[in-house]
Amino acid sequence: VNKKKVDRDILKHELIVLKAIKSRVYNEHLVTIHEIYEDDYLIHIVMEYLGGGDLYERISKRGFFTEPESACVIRHIGEAVKALHVQNIFHLDIKPENVIYVSQDPASDMKLADFGCCLVVDATTEKPNEIVGTAGYIAPEVITDCCYSAKCDVYSLGVLLYILLVGAPPYYGSTTPEILMNTVKRDIA
Repeated sequence: VNKKKVDRDILKHELIVLKAIKSRVYNEHLVTIHEIYEDDYLIHIVMEYLGGGDLYERISKRGFFTEPESACVIRHIGEAVKALHVQNIFHLDIKPENVIYVSQDPASDMKLADFGCCLVVDATTEKPNEIVGTAGYIAPEVITDCCYSAKCDVYSLGVLLYILLVGAPPYYGSTTPEILMNTVKRDIA
């Protein structure tokens, strides 16, 4: 990560999150952070290699997953989310693009990745006063009140399950504001 190209506060927040995950969280379905090095210009994040592409690619190719296959994905990613929650960390961006497969093998294990939106909660944590996450996966209470909790990740897991089973998102829109509005005001598509 080039320090000059990223907002200092965003970079500071992400480093806090990555260090917390590296030191406090282990789960076989969570990408492993091996090391974080910093020099004057760059931050080097050494993570395990996952060469199987993401869940989005597999959904795009197949259209949808069977119920047992979907249950397997949700069980594995749910275990990763639980490991984060036990350490008071909310992921806040659970989506197919952030579920990465270990290999190209159709039966490959998968891992939850991308901690850029994570929130580490402790007694001094100031919760965001803006919407964090990806439209279509953000819980309605976040959209209306910026209310963050572990329930936000559970909601995103539900959206992920819907997409796995149906092959399409529950809420549509041609713009981000439209998707957010439909999430709060509309029934599932």
